[in-house]
Amino acid sequence: QVLPLALAGCDVLCIARGDSIGKTLALLLPALAHIEEHKTSSNKGPQATPVAVVLAPTRERVQRIQDEASGKILKDSKSNKFPDGVWSACLHSGVKKQEVSRALSWNPPLIISTPGRLVGLVADRAVSLQRVTYFAVA
Repeated sequence: QVLPLALAGCDVLCIARGDSIGKTLALLLPALAHIEEHKTSSNKGPQATPVAVVLAPTRERVQRIQDEASGKILKDSKSNKFPDGVWSACLHSGVKKQEVSRALSWNPPLIISTPGRLVGLVADRAVSLQRVTYFAVA
């Protein structure tokens, strides 16, 4: 029921039981559509500038969302703007800083993160939230 509203760009608040694929899809499909509508950034500078951010409270939840994103949604997201598909960065305390730096160097249009890791990366100026126009909390 929420997808038509979210895809239309409306602000929505959803409540669902447990970790379900429906809830994850309701977060990620509108994010993907939103990313496709925006200009791509060729920024390869010192900061990542995502268009969409999904926050989750635990690294396990962040990893599950990333697994759903890369396994079911983003792998089929090839388009003229993204000939290799849309990609994301999975950021939480269990990811080594070197891997985080590598993921951010590709300037991912979608970041899936825990709040603490994202705040740290913004404070370190590794991520800029200036272009973020889609925000979801899982």
